[in-house]
Amino acid sequence: MTSSSVVVEEIGPDQAEKVGEFILEAWRKAGPEALGWIGATEEVIRDLASRNHLKSLLADPNVKMFFAIDNGKGVGFAANRKISNKEVELAGIIVIQDSVGRGYGSALFEKARNWAVDHKYGRMIVKTEQNNDRAISFYKSKGFRETEKVVEEVYGKQVSIVVLELDLTAE
Repeated sequence: MTSSSVVVEEIGPDQAEKVGEFILEAWRKAGPEALGWIGATEEVIRDLASRNHLKSLLADPNVKMFFAIDNGKGVGFAANRKISNKEVELAGIIVIQDSVGRGYGSALFEKARNWAVDHKYGRMIVKTEQNNDRAISFYKSKGFRETEKVVEEVYGKQVSIVVLELDLTAE
């Protein structure tokens, strides 16, 4: 159950530094071999979390990012990435390790999904590791269904990925 003080907001380029700090903290708390972070080194995470990289992403009209804040502290992050005029990728949901299970992921998902529906996307996909049972279960509980299993290169490592999709036209 989330705290009643949780706020999930769409964020812009002016919040790049705050998001970068959150990503670094989330990675450090989860650990580099945690599911969702497989293959990410400190150098890769520092690059992804850098102010310049995040500012450019946040300024990209094909990317929308959302930040969950509870009692003034960042507890979660999600991003959507446009694939086509009808398809969007939920490029990830990150919840700080000591806040997992409190509903922040669900709040972030709802914000990302509602944004996609409001912008007339018909399909949302998400990818995760095939052995990430917690994420797969989470996404299935939100209505996603598995569509394929593939192997992708992630940070220089071959990773077995499951692709899930959600039909947004029934929303």
